[in-house]
Amino acid sequence: MADEGEAPPVEWSGALNDDGVPTGDGTMTYPDGASFEGTLVDGVKQGAGTYKYADGATVYEGGFENNLKSGKGTLSFANGDKYEGDFKDGTMEGYGEMAYASGDMYFGSFKAGKKDGEGSYHFKSASCEFTGTWSEGEFVKGDWIHKDGTVYRGSFANGKPTGVGVYHFVTVGTLQTGEYDVNGNWKGGTISPAPA
Repeated sequence: MADEGEAPPVEWSGALNDDGVPTGDGTMTYPDGASFEGTLVDGVKQGAGTYKYADGATVYEGGFENNLKSGKGTLSFANGDKYEGDFKDGTMEGYGEMAYASGDMYFGSFKAGKKDGEGSYHFKSASCEFTGTWSEGEFVKGDWIHKDGTVYRGSFANGKPTGVGVYHFVTVGTLQTGEYDVNGNWKGGTISPAPA
């Protein structure tokens, strides 16, 4: 099975094995305009290579195993986002760094192509970051660190404090402990001086 589900190639620049199947180093082009430059073993992408998608802008450079992206690689998206890190079974999996076209950055764990596990996301426009635990692409628990030093520590849903958590307002020296609703609003709890 091909990594990108492409149609049979229309051109191969390299050698063929005794059965006429592309083998060795070369360039493969496909009917939709996609191309692969690298190593084939009996027609299968294996080892280092570069796959250029049919859109002409999305490019993967890195390892392949049995036609699938595998090991270390870089995936540059048509929208300007860029991922560098681990791949497994054709998708982002393991540790990686995603640089978004917006200027945002994520450093951490991926699973099945989504942020999953421990990681940090820095928001360029808001000058703040989420650091903690992610699940299926969503931030679920950890610290929301603001530019002025204010920190919220607790649980999240849909990118907002939800459930039990603590806000440490550095500029006024207080802790706001309690529960937050699904919109991130404080439902009640205690306000106390922050430890020195």
